[in-house]
Amino acid sequence: MTDAAQPVDPAALFRAAIGSVPPPIELAMEVMPAQLQSYLELRDTVTSGPLPPEYVSLLLSVLDVSSDNVEGALSHGRAALDRGLPWDGLLQAYSLMWLVQGFASTWGKAGWRVIAALKAERDAGPA
Repeated sequence: MTDAAQPVDPAALFRAAIGSVPPPIELAMEVMPAQLQSYLELRDTVTSGPLPPEYVSLLLSVLDVSSDNVEGALSHGRAALDRGLPWDGLLQAYSLMWLVQGFASTWGKAGWRVIAALKAERDAGPA
């Protein structure tokens, strides 16, 4: 967990995690740095715990799809796979999402875009 006395460097955090700083984070760093710090502290608190990191990333990916956040779902899905989640596990989680929230509202809006992008990356092999 992040030491509350030490501010988090959002740019360094995101570069280390995903290799770049997403535009929404860049803007928040500029116009709402204190709120972003609070968000990152909360994020660290709720993502640190007994669940393995790949499951945390998987859950975040599924939740991002359910809120039509394709970029977030893609980043979290990639992180889940990078942390050892099997490809079939990702597909199972996305299909389970259909059962709860419906095919059109999850797969039809955002899920297929995320899986297509991750599949293309997977098929291309290591960079």
